[in-house]
Amino acid sequence: MPNGVAKMVPLSASAFLPAISEEDLVEHAGEFAVFSGGRLVGFHKTNSEALEAAATRFERLGFTISQVRRGG
Repeated sequence: MPNGVAKMVPLSASAFLPAISEEDLVEHAGEFAVFSGGRLVGFHKTNSEALEAAATRFERLGFTISQVRRGG
């Protein structure tokens, strides 16, 4: 990924994990969590190709993206 702020990392390895409730982990499993400034701002449903295409746009907006995975 170019020199931007956006990151795609497994949520289980993410420093952002405490920001997501157990209920949201269950409800949004397989989706991508979107963070701005360390704060959860929402979830995004997509396939990996669509996410790769959108990563540059998210990066320009300063978002961090983590895939929600239940059970580490």
